[in-house]
Amino acid sequence: MIPDVTPDGLQTILTGAAEPGRGIAIGFANPLGVIMLVLAVIALVLATGDAKGRADAPRVEEDEY
Repeated sequence: MIPDVTPDGLQTILTGAAEPGRGIAIGFANPLGVIMLVLAVIALVLATGDAKGRADAPRVEEDEY
């Protein structure tokens, strides 16, 4: 879906160099890239918490007497 630079200009696997297909492919690829980066950061944060043992540890509550 991401356009590639060729001697004929930008082309995609799905649409070639024809408009509006090329613009639509670029329009899908950009938001999908942003979503991918956000999910990667979320996965990294969750993996870090799991590695430190904080992801599913029960909360320790002190008993008040």
